[in-house]
Parts: sequence; C-alpha cells; structure tokens
Amino acid sequence: MEEGYTPFPSNIQWPRRNTKWPSPAKADDIRRMGVQTVAKKNFDWAISFVKAEKKLIENIDSDGGCRKKSHRIMKKLNEDVWCDTTRRVITSYCLKNILFWECEDSPSSEDWSVDKLSVRVTSMIERVKKAAQARRLTMYFNPAVNLLQDKDCRELDIAVKKISDFMLRPQSFFEKL
Repeated sequence: MEEGYTPFPSNIQWPRRNTKWPSPAKADDIRRMGVQTVAKKNFDWAISFVKAEKKLIENIDSDGGCRKKSHRIMKKLNEDVWCDTTRRVITSYCLKNILFWECEDSPSSEDWSVDKLSVRVTSMIERVKKAAQARRLTMYFNPAVNLLQDKDCRELDIAVKKISDFMLRPQSFFEKL
C-alpha cells in the first residue's frame, strides 16, 4: 500500500467552531501534520486520518480521566454482546469515532472523572444505538463520511436489539467479568 502525506483538506471544517475539545493547540498540531493519502483499488485514493487519530488519543487521559477505559469497555461490549459474530457491523473504528464525538460533546475533565465512567459509557452506548438505528455514524474528522453506509441493515437491526436488551439489564454483563 503506497502512502503519501498532504495538507489537511481545507474543505473539511475541523475542528468545528465553538468546540472545547480538542484543545486549540492540539487541533493546530493535527491540522499541521496533514493527512495521509492511501492508494485503494483501481487507482483510487482515500484520505486517511490515522495520524490525526493517534494524536488525539495521545495523552487523552493525562487529566486522570477514564476515556481509554470507556473505549475499552465499549470494545468489549461490542465483541461479547452486540456484535458477537465474525462479521462485526459495528467496528472498532466506529467505536473510536464514537469516543471522539463523546469527547467533543463532553469536553471537561470533570465529565471524564472515574466516578463518571458509567455515565460516559451509557452515553456512548446510546450513541451507538442511535447511529445504528439511523444507519448513520459520521466520521469524526470528515462528517461527510457515513461509517455505516455499506453495512447490512439486518445486522444493524440485530445490533440495535442486542444493545436495547443489554440496556435493560447491564449488570448481567458486568457480573460475568
């Protein structure tokens, strides 16, 4: 796979106005880093935000927060409860974007204190459920991209049902851990 780096696309409005996450300094660093262009099939190219994503995650819990722990819990729930088949309709990448959206909407350190872990995870679960119901999860760096666009609707419906069932009795999952 051939890769190159290009400036951050000017047509992508990131970071969004009036957001408090990430910090202006981190957002500037990310824009300066640029994006990768990745060769795809048939001589097509795609923009990859992998460097930007890594930069966002770097030191994400330097304030003692529970962002990474929330993300790990979401991945475990996805693997063991919602999409426990070989074909994961909700991917790890989807969950990473859910985390980024949650961080933007709940930017303060207080929002991510360890005593708020259940609040954050519950909010992220609701985001996944709403996205699956709407068949739309926008990519954090490029909201024009729908991460669920090519997903099987039946599989999404199954995931929604499993999430709904889980939310009725979440303690049953945690008792197994």
